[in-house]
Amino acid sequence: MPTWRATLDPTPVKVLHLDGKVLRNADPAPPRLAQAPTLAAAAAALDTPADQQKPKAEKALTRVNFQTPDPRLIDPLAVPQDPNEETAVAAHLPQMDLPGVLVIADAAHTPKANCRHLPQEQGADHLFFLKGNQPHAHAKAQQLLAGDFPPQAQSSDKGHGWVEQRKLWSQAVDGATLGLAGAAQIFRLD
Repeated sequence: MPTWRATLDPTPVKVLHLDGKVLRNADPAPPRLAQAPTLAAAAAALDTPADQQKPKAEKALTRVNFQTPDPRLIDPLAVPQDPNEETAVAAHLPQMDLPGVLVIADAAHTPKANCRHLPQEQGADHLFFLKGNQPHAHAKAQQLLAGDFPPQAQSSDKGHGWVEQRKLWSQAVDGATLGLAGAAQIFRLD
């Protein structure tokens, strides 16, 4: 967490959620790829297939907010117009103080470098979602969670003419089996 923000609110951060937003009527942030070696290294290490990556932030301002659930904005990040959101976040994570923090992000932020960096170098835990951007890990998770075994948890909510039923299956995994360092558990929520 940036030091000056800690002086405003010294409550320790336990959970940090990343959420990217495009501000359509705002000019994009200036390019930085050529001047920032960490950004260039993050771009080179990105292992997400090109067709699964978010577009570059060249048409409008893209911001990634690092926020707590209460919600408290910890660190806003303007994505430069020459890389994409995934690259900007991967370059920014090493600059943050994250030991003991649970980092939650959507599937865009599941590159292998992030999965390895957070637990091994930052001492942080992570909850990332899998989709087609990590095809091997996604296929392996689907294979491990397939079958007709009962869910470990389920709930049912009713209200205003609708019924929503949720079922949760989970399984402990080895990061090597999944192909994502630091992975310890997978779950499926229907």
